[in-house]
Amino acid sequence: MFRIVLATATLPLLGCLGVSAAAQAAEPAAATTTPVAAAPNALTDPDDVIKCRMIKVTGSRLAGERVCKPVGEWRRLRERGSEAARDIVDYSRSRPGGQ
Repeated sequence: MFRIVLATATLPLLGCLGVSAAAQAAEPAAATTTPVAAAPNALTDPDDVIKCRMIKVTGSRLAGERVCKPVGEWRRLRERGSEAARDIVDYSRSRPGGQ
């Protein structure tokens, strides 16, 4: 039953793909190459790539929350967390002479 519904739902989509391919063939070639050339330049910075992670919620049995951020933002969060942990360790040590 599910396969029949799935097949019925995809047939109109396949028809739309044929129409869009015909419309693209009718456009001039120069118009289609300009956006393609611009797309790789937008993704040259690896820090701008979006990465999603599952964040576990303390005290919950559910899978967690999905959070999506750029790779550069994840790196900054990790560095900030490491720096905070380092500061806690440094300031919690006993100091000679009551400093």
